[in-house]
Amino acid sequence: MCTWDNRVHFFYYFCCYTINYNMKKIFFAILFFTCGMTTVQAQDYQPFRVDMGLGFGLPFEDYNPGFIMYLEPKYALNTHFSAGLRGEMLWTGGKHLLDLILPTTFIYSVMPTADYYILPKALFRPFAGAGLGAYIIPGETVETTAGTPAYTQPTRTNFGVMARLGVDVWHIRLSAEYNYAGKDADDFTLNYISVKAGFFIGGGKR
Repeated sequence: MCTWDNRVHFFYYFCCYTINYNMKKIFFAILFFTCGMTTVQAQDYQPFRVDMGLGFGLPFEDYNPGFIMYLEPKYALNTHFSAGLRGEMLWTGGKHLLDLILPTTFIYSVMPTADYYILPKALFRPFAGAGLGAYIIPGETVETTAGTPAYTQPTRTNFGVMARLGVDVWHIRLSAEYNYAGKDADDFTLNYISVKAGFFIGGGKR
């Protein structure tokens, strides 16, 4: 004979079984969807890339304009953010010191960087970025006229920052940067603006 208690127990176990079964299906569906999305993203984009190129550097005050070479390996943390390490060399036309015109001066910089991409999946991908690190001005000795002692500029290393805007189009990279590099040993300003064009290997869609 089927009592009321048996019916309640049957209904209780039936509900528990149904809920557990459906929860398992929902769980595996979510897991499958998450793994699928991760796999698609991993297949569409290469996280590692290396940027390289040339540019024109325009110091603000004391140094003459010059040319730039740079190399910057990067790793994409996700579709919007990337982290890198920039190595750059600015070759200037020297500077004026009293009656001396000092010859070619190099300004080297090494710094970690970060970029944020506004439209990460578009062909035309604008970005904004920043970095902070070391600006190095190597020492040099300049011969002067007869009877005047040679001028020696000591090596100087400054802590500085960089801010930039630019765009990636396919594997081409265009950017404008502001570098706050401090002053050299003669109290001459080293800050400069640069306009650069280059390309990158890796990154983008597979």
